[in-house]
Amino acid sequence: MKFAIILLTLSIFTQFMSAQNPPSKSDSIYLENQIEEMNKYIEKTMKKVENNVQSKIDSLQKELLYYQVKEDYYSDALVMQTSIFIVIITIGLTILSLLSWKYFKFKLNEIKEDVITKVRDQNNKIDKINEDINLSFREVYGTAGNLYAQLGKDYIEKNRLFFAITLLLWSGLDYCKAYLYHIEYSGLASNPEGRHGLSAAKMTYTLLLTALDKIKDDKVQLADLKNKADEMLASLSTLSNIKDNKLMDLLAEVRTKINNCVKA
Repeated sequence: MKFAIILLTLSIFTQFMSAQNPPSKSDSIYLENQIEEMNKYIEKTMKKVENNVQSKIDSLQKELLYYQVKEDYYSDALVMQTSIFIVIITIGLTILSLLSWKYFKFKLNEIKEDVITKVRDQNNKIDKINEDINLSFREVYGTAGNLYAQLGKDYIEKNRLFFAITLLLWSGLDYCKAYLYHIEYSGLASNPEGRHGLSAAKMTYTLLLTALDKIKDDKVQLADLKNKADEMLASLSTLSNIKDNKLMDLLAEVRTKINNCVKA
């Protein structure tokens, strides 16, 4: 390239000198030949330069394409690695969630069983307390029935019939209450322990009928009975839920005799 510039400079200088000294015909021919050769050389040199430039451009394009392909490859690899990582994380979280749910379910069942056990224990304690209360009521009403029955018998012997009737009425009521508490606890009306209260009530009401027959001849005590008759009849109506025919017959007879005493 530098050589071509030097030739071009020499050519211009030669033409300038020719202008100062007009050349001969042979010099003109020679100069034309030199110029033609120089043009050919310049053309050849320019072509080489152009080819070199094109070759470098092609080389740079190939290199650029290589780096583009390489960049695409690493981009695709990065995307693939990211996708794989996301899948692994998702699977890991899913497994962790399942394990957490199973552990939560296990603990929930454990707590549930513990609560059920505690509730069962509390119910058993409550049942035991109810049993003790029921037994206490049975004992209290049974004892009261015995006491009132004994006092009623004593007052009959002393001819204090109004007090005897009142006490025997209370005795029968308490015996029946003891019987009802026994049924509520055991559910067995035919149990000997439960039948004892019912049998005692029947004996008491039988004795009460005897006292009602005797009081008709005592106007003073009969007047006291008339004043309390409504209360006595009302107390007897509370025993209508006892399923025993003989007792119901006795209670009906007691009501009839009380009503007859009121009308006397």
